[in-house]
Amino acid sequence: MGFRTANDSEDTIFKYAMVIWDRDDKKHLGGKNIQEYLEELQKEDPVEFMPQDFVMAGRVALLLRGLALALKYHVSAADAWAPLAQRLLDEYGDEEDDEAAFSLEG
Repeated sequence: MGFRTANDSEDTIFKYAMVIWDRDDKKHLGGKNIQEYLEELQKEDPVEFMPQDFVMAGRVALLLRGLALALKYHVSAADAWAPLAQRLLDEYGDEEDDEAAFSLEG
């Protein structure tokens, strides 16, 4: 999908995905705040490339999750978006072609 780190460590990529798309509570961040956790991941295995679509969607997910937490509501973007992601994978497979066109409508 285009996300690359220096070592392409599956464990580190999973940790990035978890904190951006799923949850950022102290239990999953090892007691650190999100900034400390991301800085530690960056030292461990630096991100070399992240597609712009990931950056913007990740920022939205983090901001909405932060707003929800301020209201004492725990939410996971990964859980919320899972049905749509599964539908797209079912329809288009796991094409590696960055130019593959698809619609989220429908």
